[in-house]
Amino acid sequence: MNTLIKLKRTFRACPKSLIVLLVTEIPELFGRFGIMTTIALYLTKNLHQTDATAVMLFSTYLMLAAMSPMIGGYIADRLLGYKPAIVIGACIMIIGDILMVIPSMHMLYLGLAILVSGVGLFSPSLAALVSHLYKDKDQQRDNAFVAYYVSKNIGALLAPPICGVIGVLYGYHYCFLLTSMGMCLGLLVFLLNYHHVPDIRPKKNSTHHPAANNTVQQYIQKNKISSVLLIAASIACFASMVLIYNLRLELLGLSVIVMMVVLTRLFKQSTLQQRRNLGYILITLMASIAFLAMNQLCGASFNLFVERIIDRHYLGFNIPTSVFYSIDPLFMIIFGAGIAKLLSQCTKPNYIIASFSKFSMAMFIFSMAMLTFVMAAYQGTKTGSASGLYVVICYSLCATSELCIAPIALSLVTKLAPNGQTGLIVGLYTFGEAVASFITGAIAKSGDINFSIHSLHSKKMAAGIYQNLFSHLSIALLLAGILMVSVRGLLISYQKKTSFTTLSRGTL
Repeated sequence: MNTLIKLKRTFRACPKSLIVLLVTEIPELFGRFGIMTTIALYLTKNLHQTDATAVMLFSTYLMLAAMSPMIGGYIADRLLGYKPAIVIGACIMIIGDILMVIPSMHMLYLGLAILVSGVGLFSPSLAALVSHLYKDKDQQRDNAFVAYYVSKNIGALLAPPICGVIGVLYGYHYCFLLTSMGMCLGLLVFLLNYHHVPDIRPKKNSTHHPAANNTVQQYIQKNKISSVLLIAASIACFASMVLIYNLRLELLGLSVIVMMVVLTRLFKQSTLQQRRNLGYILITLMASIAFLAMNQLCGASFNLFVERIIDRHYLGFNIPTSVFYSIDPLFMIIFGAGIAKLLSQCTKPNYIIASFSKFSMAMFIFSMAMLTFVMAAYQGTKTGSASGLYVVICYSLCATSELCIAPIALSLVTKLAPNGQTGLIVGLYTFGEAVASFITGAIAKSGDINFSIHSLHSKKMAAGIYQNLFSHLSIALLLAGILMVSVRGLLISYQKKTSFTTLSRGTL
């Protein structure tokens, strides 16, 4: 209760513009978690697809949704501004949700592709605005991003149980109708409080270009909305082709090339200080990829493990699998303020090193979470099922580890981003989620169950496969934590040698 009171006081102290952004983000995360918790079940149960197909489509969608913010963030930085980008992105996402209500693989592909396009504009713009509110305020910045991350998990808390019940009673495709209604509510809140949010103008490009390029730029400036919608439609068409033909590997290769071009351009135009900051951003990106590659299994292998092995019968009622997914956000909401206070004590020797200390903590805690699932799977190999208490412990540890890395990493990269490039840098950061999603799909293959689970023997066999998967994940996370501690030590030595102990924000 004391934690909830502290969280309430924290929100009262927040500026109204931050509250508006938080409330706008809640429905978006409701929709995201609604899709993550139901899409694998929807594909396997309602559309009768295999585990491999469900996992591949799930991870491919996550890849696309993580890549599009690189383009959307650039558009928000240079053309639209963050507030209009949020409005347009939300409208596009609503259309995507509505199309997915139609129970068809083709409409699912189209709806997901349109969602990808909307997320690209929406997500980096919100994060950029939160960062702008706390420019040059390190301590308040971290607290604000933790509050942002914790509060938006209200949507993540509500989505799994509600969508799970609707999916079981009426069909999982009706969950997407609910997510579209939630997104409409979030958009309405943002529009009603539009004037409370700071208006960040797009950065003007002072570089001179040939006349042909100037002509194109003049046309785009005069027809901003139509140009953005055309780009969004192109992204949706591209995304639908990737989803239909499963062009995950080709997509990853193309995106890596684009990312390298963007990074090369940024490094060339940067000062020495900015190059150091970009180096820290890249290290943060690598840490996030390692964490997210395993954390995103919550919507795939973890979900299927709970569905098949965990005993979900309580008091004569069979708890829907997706309800367990709400443990993670519930833990964040209840204990998030207390964890944030503990994390805020870690400030030495400086802001950057403290952030890497938190990243290593995240890896170690997540390793313990996977060890919990190893024990659950071991019990499953003996009896064919395992207690739901294992899931409660595992998902609570997952939530703690997530709070140690996700909001801290986003806070760090937005602080280190050059002026006028925050949206692009956030897009670059979310690109890491795309790489992680690709790895997630590869990891999930080792946990595929390619036989029917109807007998006790088949359940024990499936539990053995899951035990092997979770054991390898636990070891990988432990090694990642040790590596982060080593990187932290190297950075301390490097900063001592260069006498670089403070940050300064540069301008491209």
